[in-house]
Amino acid sequence: MRIMAGLVSKCGNFCGRCPWSKYTRESMTPEEWESFRLGVKKYVGYNIEDLKPCHGCQTPTEDLTRDVGVHNFIRGCVIRKCAQNNDVETCAQCSRFPCQELKNRGSSFTRDTVEERLGEPVPEDAYQLYIEPFQGLEHLKKMRSKLKESAIVEMKPVTLSKKRIVGFPSTLQDESLKSLHSLLDEVSDFPLKFEDADTFAFNEQLKKKRKGIHRMLWTLGLHGAIEKEEVILNSADYFNDKKSEAPGTETRMREYLTYLKDYGLDGELEPLVEDQWKLPSDYLRGTVRGGEAPVWQIRFKIDSRIGGVSTMKALKTYVMELLSRYGNRGFARFTRADMRMFE
Repeated sequence: MRIMAGLVSKCGNFCGRCPWSKYTRESMTPEEWESFRLGVKKYVGYNIEDLKPCHGCQTPTEDLTRDVGVHNFIRGCVIRKCAQNNDVETCAQCSRFPCQELKNRGSSFTRDTVEERLGEPVPEDAYQLYIEPFQGLEHLKKMRSKLKESAIVEMKPVTLSKKRIVGFPSTLQDESLKSLHSLLDEVSDFPLKFEDADTFAFNEQLKKKRKGIHRMLWTLGLHGAIEKEEVILNSADYFNDKKSEAPGTETRMREYLTYLKDYGLDGELEPLVEDQWKLPSDYLRGTVRGGEAPVWQIRFKIDSRIGGVSTMKALKTYVMELLSRYGNRGFARFTRADMRMFE
């Protein structure tokens, strides 16, 4: 089965009807585009006023332009990478369809989730225009039902990504650093809790999640304020040094706080400025618009099993020393828990 490039994505979304697609804007008058733009902002949650058109994930990576931000997302999309690894044009052709990654993505943006966010029903015409094009899993199921058995491609299994940890220096006697090393070692064993662990998509997610957790810990060491038995991280400091792998939406932030709780860091996300701490799209704000004041904070309680606040003090010492010695390259050493500089 041949899919026209740029019309259907690897995950089944209809690129030809996507707000970011180069085809969509070209087919509308200025008046139609303005109405469409406002609908996208309401139902999808994004402002596409300054849109630079996407060429679609079927476009070869080398042909994706560097000045279009959404192309960076396409380059890093784990489903696209997985489909490329398995030599399939869409996931409908894969023998493992539907994998857990597709199921997870298919449940994140639906009519129900949009209605829950808006607090009102979504009219049928709005559903067809703004939501249905992104129902990729349902599209793929229909495509799969029309495929002959000979068109199904056997998935190429991959080996789970291994952690890379530098052993704790035998000559180092600092117990707080030892507790911190144990924490970083444990984080590097982070397993995603869903099926299909041998798929390329799973492996890519594993690497992203590990790096994201490490980035959260790095930011906590860099900006966390220790108060009695807690560590507090505010939104202004968080976004001052935020990198792409760190969570930027409320949903992803709460997901990562769940992961960190498993490692003895029980964080609670607290809005500080009602109605200004996040965007309708679920993206978190850093500060009050036009100001510098934080709009939310995370208050972490530190479990005694990981050494309590003394381990957080060691975390701050470690991060600041890495930053001082190696600059941005220090983060790579941090992910490997490399503490040989303290010998």
